[in-house]
Amino acid sequence: MSALLSLEHVNTFYGQSHILHDLSLEVRAGEVVSLLGRNGVGKTTTMRTIMGMSPPRSGRVAFDGETISGCAPHRVFRRGVHLVPQGRRIFPQLTVAENLRLATFRSGVRDVERAFAQTYERFPRLGERQAFRAGHLSGGERQMLAVARALLGQPQMILFDEPSEGLAPRVVGEIRDIIGEVAAQGIAVLLAEQNIRMALSVASRNYVIDKGQVHFEGTSPQVEHDKEVMNYLGVTTRKRR
Repeated sequence: MSALLSLEHVNTFYGQSHILHDLSLEVRAGEVVSLLGRNGVGKTTTMRTIMGMSPPRSGRVAFDGETISGCAPHRVFRRGVHLVPQGRRIFPQLTVAENLRLATFRSGVRDVERAFAQTYERFPRLGERQAFRAGHLSGGERQMLAVARALLGQPQMILFDEPSEGLAPRVVGEIRDIIGEVAAQGIAVLLAEQNIRMALSVASRNYVIDKGQVHFEGTSPQVEHDKEVMNYLGVTTRKRR
């Protein structure tokens, strides 16, 4: 199966700082792929590069066979690549319903009421709190709202940037389940995550990044059984009996 998203020898800079070094990776349709690594290794920059927020200085980003390198973020979005950003970035003074309605404008949703009904069916807690100001939601509910926004407009792919950050373990499990449900609908997922156990439990393939380069690529079992990689990720490997 050909890749839905591919990065080919991508180099991205912030000013004079070289962040991504000849980075290559791919994600196939319906696949969950994770980007693993410590803080500051280039995971968020990879997401920004894909979305057109930090265009690469060289290399190619392609989606569904067409080059999107250098495209403005709204054009990447309209191609079907949606982002759940780090920190959620909802509008706290607006209600849940108002946050979703704003997202329908960007997503080109025609039947807004139907889209709302589907969203509240998928996320019942948002339906219960649709009149609440988003700033009054719990951390898990805010993340649900951010995911719900990204699902509007029938995306082909969703980028999740640190979705478990700051959440209680129970809520992390809910987010993991949501990612699994998204993939089950045939939507590809690229997940940047520091919660290694959660990422490995939901991803079929993983890229471990160090200093803007792919340090290791493999399935979740391959990552878990590589002591050097797990030590780099800061995860204590379990001793076998």
